[in-house]
Amino acid sequence: MSTHDSVSAPPALGWLPRPFRRLAAAIERVRRDLRERRELEMLDGNALRDLGLHRSEYGSYLAEASGAANPTRRRIGGHPD
Repeated sequence: MSTHDSVSAPPALGWLPRPFRRLAAAIERVRRDLRERRELEMLDGNALRDLGLHRSEYGSYLAEASGAANPTRRRIGGHPD
């Protein structure tokens, strides 16, 4: 099961039936994805190049970062996966 399959609605919604908690979790994921996309869109071309990203890659990068897609980008430095 991926992280997107789990129900992770805010704790205050724990009293809701499971389908509604799933809906709340899905809405929260969409809001997070939009917020992250806006943050990427604020970067200029030089910052994106430094990160190894192109504007056309936002969707796939965000999907990998959230666990919705398998990682395909090469990781340089840091801890090995």
